Amino acid sequence: MTPKTLEKLEQLSPADFEATLNDATTLHESGKLIEAHHLYKELLAQQPKHARLLFLKAVALYQMARVDEALPFIEQAVALDALNPDILNAYGLIRRNMRQFDEAKDIFEQIIKLRPQSYEALNNLGLVYGDQYDWEKASEYFKKALELSPDEPEVMLTLAHALRDNNQAEEGLVYYKKLHKMFPDNARHAFNVAIVLHGLGRFDEAIEYLEKVLKINPDDINAKHLLEATRGDKGATEAPESYIADLFDAYAKDFDMHLAALEYQVPKMLAARIPFAIAPKGKPGSWNMLDLGCGTGACGLYFNEYCARRVAVDLSPKMIEKSQAHGVYDDLHTQGIEGLYAESDELFDLIFATDVLVYVGALESFMEESAKHLKPGGLLAVSTELCTPEEGDFILRNSGRFA
Repeated sequence: MTPKTLEKLEQLSPADFEATLNDATTLHESGKLIEAHHLYKELLAQQPKHARLLFLKAVALYQMARVDEALPFIEQAVALDALNPDILNAYGLIRRNMRQFDEAKDIFEQIIKLRPQSYEALNNLGLVYGDQYDWEKASEYFKKALELSPDEPEVMLTLAHALRDNNQAEEGLVYYKKLHKMFPDNARHAFNVAIVLHGLGRFDEAIEYLEKVLKINPDDINAKHLLEATRGDKGATEAPESYIADLFDAYAKDFDMHLAALEYQVPKMLAARIPFAIAPKGKPGSWNMLDLGCGTGACGLYFNEYCARRVAVDLSPKMIEKSQAHGVYDDLHTQGIEGLYAESDELFDLIFATDVLVYVGALESFMEESAKHLKPGGLLAVSTELCTPEEGDFILRNSGRFA
């Protein structure tokens, strides 16, 4: 940040004004948002009704995650230049970021009327439908965008994701493979192919692509874990934290809907057992509760009646966001179980973990640390998947989960 870019500007001539605006946009394009924003602010003090300047200031604020501040500036820009597709596009993105999806859709549809060949507007409209879980409509607009720009990687990727999420994995796989062919040295595209093949039960093909990922990036621990699971390798004792975080970040958007479709009953079954276990203590409603791997927070609702304080931890930032929206917990931590146990000396009456230990094979350390964080007479309630005696103490299944 140079001092000159943060100085207060004297009144500028028209030519100097345009030159300074060009300097500001150059700073903006090079990622120097603070300096660019300062110049936009100074220039607006001299020309407060400059539509392009208002638009650029709004975009800079949006890119700095100051969305609420960006809104009035983009609204002023729209009022001054209501038919400018670039200004409208920024307006739509800001409304989408604020989760005002109907308003965002109206804006992107207006852009499409003004500029029918805008694949960006079609793609953005598809993204808004995806935000509302309408994967069929989202796919429709992504396909229209791809017709206009057949080799646009971003559109191809959003279409592949939408098809996968709409239970059209085979069709989505076509686009994931095309992206891998376009960018053979991109490990993420190869991993996307592997994930879909794995989900389709085409394990030999999944192994081929996981090996490609590791050839590109030998240190990719997520690919290593899934490869070990798919091949049935021995020796793994737990899933990498990054694997779990990425997996549940991807699930977060429609996780509750997924559980409802599965008629998921594990939290309810665990909660039903607690009254029998706590009868001798006789103090439900005053407990400290710790939810390990809280997900979206829906499971914690089953245990609320027993607790006065509710603490939760999850590796997935997107799951934590969903959990905050449910408002179940008093204290939320985005980290792993080991990290929380190492940092906290708080004791709990109840610790529970539903479908968490499926990502841990050897449970000895978990049990020891959990015991240290229980009050005398406290309860540890968990769910696991079962393996047979012939399989040993635990086994890593090709699902990537331990039994």
